[in-house]
Amino acid sequence: MAKINGTPINFGIPNLNITGLTGKFQEANHGIETDNVNAKDENGDVFVDVFPDKRRTGEIVFVVTGASVAAAQAATTLENIPPGTFVAITSADGRPDLVRNDWVITEAGPKTEGDNTGIARIRIPIRQRDNIQPPSIQ
Repeated sequence: MAKINGTPINFGIPNLNITGLTGKFQEANHGIETDNVNAKDENGDVFVDVFPDKRRTGEIVFVVTGASVAAAQAATTLENIPPGTFVAITSADGRPDLVRNDWVITEAGPKTEGDNTGIARIRIPIRQRDNIQPPSIQ
């Protein structure tokens, strides 16, 4: 953990555990969004805004680790985390909104990224809706 001098702040993500994924987490972003539907009067002015389909969105980025370079390379696969897979984030120090067992990998799907001088990363887009639960808790 980084040493913080001065005013205390929420710095980084020292602990992020996701069931079924092994690696060192680099980024965790999340937010809340909705759709927007409105109606206009005879003058074309909006007189009502409706915000249906509230959902939480996020993205997890991590580097894959292993007991050896070969093991880490072999674990850099997307086959075990296709779109539609439920993801349980069991702890996230400093980011309590991420701790849920009903995130799902979005239709955009996970992606690997990296170059010939960098560290390979896996980027996983996630979404959560209150009315959609993993099969084990339905």
